[in-house]
Amino acid sequence: MKRKTLTATFGVHFVIRKEKAKNGNAPIFARISVNRQRCEVSVKKSIPVRDWDSRKGRVKSWKDEYKNLNSFLEQVRTILVEHYQDLVIENEEITPAAVKNRFLGLDDSGYSLLDLFDYHNDQMQKILKWGTLKNYFTTKKYMVLFLEAHLKRKDIPLTLLNYRFISEFENFLRNYQPLDHHKPLGNNGVMKHLERLRKVITLAGYSGSFCATDFGVVCATDFGSNCATG
Repeated sequence: MKRKTLTATFGVHFVIRKEKAKNGNAPIFARISVNRQRCEVSVKKSIPVRDWDSRKGRVKSWKDEYKNLNSFLEQVRTILVEHYQDLVIENEEITPAAVKNRFLGLDDSGYSLLDLFDYHNDQMQKILKWGTLKNYFTTKKYMVLFLEAHLKRKDIPLTLLNYRFISEFENFLRNYQPLDHHKPLGNNGVMKHLERLRKVITLAGYSGSFCATDFGVVCATDFGSNCATG
């Protein structure tokens, strides 16, 4: 999702999870913040709780082993900053999840929203009647129009899907003026397209930066976490 990204407020702060401590050692996480959003990613290191400076986000002691750990954390910070800068240069949507996904190597999976539509429509050919299936092709057509006209892109990675994306797609549907003889969508038509989008995502079993409940209630989750779909 392309945006004016240079105004984003970006930061990295290291925290420990005391509730996950084992034998007095707590795992360290990098907390990634973009504007008012944030998410965390494990750095695969742990530290005795008593030796952690929560305010500074680093180890208190300067023993040789801890000097190396502090240096490692700064290296992680540098990598995260570089991923953030890459997103800025590429004029991509900057979210905590997007930075985290690049850090984890998940950004180049190749899976996109239109891939999901194609997968769904292929899988449902022998299950749904054509009268029902063709409606999914129509929803995909509107999604293509939305991506090209509103976001200036041909597709969007799954990692960038969130509540904001859904809201903007809904607004696009409500305001879209067809160029042919068809009438603009009414509320019922808009809701049916959103419901089909939800079903496509649900079928894929995708549990990334948003989940099915985003189609009615904001569900604040980090990438890779689960939330109740109810």
